[in-house]
Amino acid sequence: MKRNYVKYTSGAILTGLILFTSCQSTREVQANYEVAQIEGTRICMDSTWDAHPDEKAAALLKPYKEKIDKMMYEVIGVSEMTMDKGRPESLLSNLVAEVLRLSAERVLKHPADIGIMNMGGLRLRFHRLGLYRSADTLH
Repeated sequence: MKRNYVKYTSGAILTGLILFTSCQSTREVQANYEVAQIEGTRICMDSTWDAHPDEKAAALLKPYKEKIDKMMYEVIGVSEMTMDKGRPESLLSNLVAEVLRLSAERVLKHPADIGIMNMGGLRLRFHRLGLYRSADTLH
């Protein structure tokens, strides 16, 4: 018992000494370094970077891109009329609120009474007739 006490005490003292002697204050660290110069430029991220893609990066990302493309280009609906967002109410906001209400039934396991859509939450408008894909909702 006495040996264990001595082991633990000496271990704690040694750990304390190492911790207290190895730490530096923030003043010491800041005093040693000084910013001499800052340089920077803007890099325009546009289609010019697609002209010569990195083959290694493209090969690495290919399996993920195929999965994402499959999800993003899946048809999620058909629009038979144009629908724009409006305040306080519009065809599009009513549609989204109804979709939310019906989706809640799956989670709650009983019918939801109402679906509420925040007026600022809609960014997309269905401005064309035809098929809509998941990717269309990100624009």
